[in-house]
Amino acid sequence: MWDFRRLPRHGRRARILTPDVIDSLDQCDHDAAHLGQPHPLSPRVLAKIQHHLRVSLTYSSNPFEASTLSLQEMLVALAGPPVAGKPLGDYFAAVDHAGAFDFVWSLVSQTAPLTGADVRHSSPGPASGRAR
Repeated sequence: MWDFRRLPRHGRRARILTPDVIDSLDQCDHDAAHLGQPHPLSPRVLAKIQHHLRVSLTYSSNPFEASTLSLQEMLVALAGPPVAGKPLGDYFAAVDHAGAFDFVWSLVSQTAPLTGADVRHSSPGPASGRAR
């Protein structure tokens, strides 16, 4: 960072850069270097990110699944029973997709390196194998 001690000690700058100001600037440099380091996310923030990704990725898969669920209906379907008046296949597609997301999230949350066996391992979701 800046080395303020090497600035000229005479003239107008000498009056501005007193030892207290130089110490404060050094502390600012130290704090800026600390803020530039990566910090872990809190569990609460990480849970919110996971929930947002789970819902948004599941909702964005609707066109691929030919699902007619709205975002609000998707939230209800992921929280519990099927949405009244909607095809059961749409509900199963949403639950299966969310289950797949949860499985992948559990894989990447591990501290051990991801292996081919992990990728090949299948985790059947609650609606797996049902006819659509």
